[in-house]
Amino acid sequence: MSIRRIAPIAALSVVIAVTACSDPKSTSPADSSNANATVRLANATDARLDFRQGNAVVDGGGNLAFSAMSSCTSVSAAEPQLTVTSAGKSGNLAGFDPSFDAGNSYTVVAFPGGGSATSFAMLLNAFRPAGGSAGFRILNATSDPAAIDAYVTNPGTALTALTTRTTANTSAGTASAFVNVTAGTRQIRITTTGTHTVVLDAGSSNRLNAGTNYTIVVAPGQAGLRSFLVAAC
Repeated sequence: MSIRRIAPIAALSVVIAVTACSDPKSTSPADSSNANATVRLANATDARLDFRQGNAVVDGGGNLAFSAMSSCTSVSAAEPQLTVTSAGKSGNLAGFDPSFDAGNSYTVVAFPGGGSATSFAMLLNAFRPAGGSAGFRILNATSDPAAIDAYVTNPGTALTALTTRTTANTSAGTASAFVNVTAGTRQIRITTTGTHTVVLDAGSSNRLNAGTNYTIVVAPGQAGLRSFLVAAC
């Protein structure tokens, strides 16, 4: 994994560039025929956000609440002209200055930074799931010093019977690499790293489609951790 940090504004704003990620196999594939990249924004903060290209809010990118996400947007890789603003405002949030490679797909996640700042994870989607599998990774969008593991299982599987974690030791502000998981209806549980102690049960009805890559975003909430799934473009 490669991590690039961009100097903060007004508090701390971070851009995380992850190089092991998902294949653009869902509804809006990355455009490899020209100089475009494909981008989706997901909001893991409590602030309402707009995702703008030039002077216009992108399709589905207006007034995004926690767990909401924009549609997949094709942009010029060299000059994407993208901004993330507070809903209804025009000023770009500090620290959001993305760069893309042509022909690739990206998931951008806004998540809480230090104080009132917003941090950004820019996650490259370039993983090809094996046949019958989905791609899965975790973004630890918390500031908790304790790293976390993820278990993706059949619903109701006892974790104590498992010796292999789906992803392991993902520290705060980082994302794991993609791994293959069996497609279908899956239960996703987050534990303190190296243990079976569940700190978040993301539910037993998560539908993971074969050939599609997913990022589970784990973020802080008022009563502990919360999460949502983002499908790659």
